[in-house]
Amino acid sequence: MKKSVLEIYALAVCFVTLVCFAASMGIALKNTVRLLKPDFTITSDTYFKHQSNSAYNDSFIHRWDPEKPASTPDPAVLTAEREASYARVLDTEKREGLQTLIDALIIILIDIGIFGFHWRLARRAQTSTQIS
Repeated sequence: MKKSVLEIYALAVCFVTLVCFAASMGIALKNTVRLLKPDFTITSDTYFKHQSNSAYNDSFIHRWDPEKPASTPDPAVLTAEREASYARVLDTEKREGLQTLIDALIIILIDIGIFGFHWRLARRAQTSTQIS
């Protein structure tokens, strides 16, 4: 069973598009989780920092001036700041997840088109090689 150069080329392109497709599907699945459950995909450090007022406050102590004594803000104000910060973190995680998901879906669509074209090309080259 002799293969033509065209058939080998087309099948090689199909193989590469399958590899790209698999990688893009993995990225798409991860970013789907990122979009649906952003509190699971944020970094552990960011998650921990937002779990209590003391952890949140400790993350800011001595940030600007290590010589300055640590101040403890009003608990109600600190809770409101922490919750607002956590909401912003989750919104940012969702936005980044959606952006990357759309990038992956665009790559998947391109892969499907390239694969389909080259698969038909390989089949046509195989048919013409068998007739010869």
